[in-house]
Amino acid sequence: PNQIISDFAFLPFGGGPRKCVGDQFALMESTVALTMLLQNFDVELKGTPESVELVTGATIHTKNGLWCNLRKRSSVH
Repeated sequence: PNQIISDFAFLPFGGGPRKCVGDQFALMESTVALTMLLQNFDVELKGTPESVELVTGATIHTKNGLWCNLRKRSSVH
């Protein structure tokens, strides 16, 4: 019951007994930050989804980043 079974497919914080002690805090903090960003801004992709080039290797990522426009949402209180 005290062990977590993992296939170590996602390793940004390492794994096993020496993994980062702040991993859960970092994941929660990034989730909250992204939530606040999406609550306050509309996000629009520059260009088309087809124009985004992917690079594969140890990870899959975009070749030239993912360029977006952010537009502040109007306050609705």
